[in-house]
Amino acid sequence: MAEQITNEPVYYTKNFGDYSNSENNFVTNQELTVTITLNEYRELIKAVSTSADKIDKIRLEGWEKDEKIKALKAENASLKTKIFVLQNPADELEELEDDEN
Repeated sequence: MAEQITNEPVYYTKNFGDYSNSENNFVTNQELTVTITLNEYRELIKAVSTSADKIDKIRLEGWEKDEKIKALKAENASLKTKIFVLQNPADELEELEDDEN
């Protein structure tokens, strides 16, 4: 005959005041936990901080490139305006004469 599996009720070892509790240092009865050494913890922290530095560096480079793109778009628009004015000098003269009258 097959063995019956019973579920035991889960009891929390920490009192939860509300859902916005930011503490993550509790363990439930049926939760799997892992123990690491201090050296492993230090390596983990080192890897996380290195990753955060890389992410910050990439974000900064992206921001700088976005600023350069905006500046180049503005320069491109002004150059297009200059080209248009230089290609249509008669239109400009007519507008100047109309403004004077």
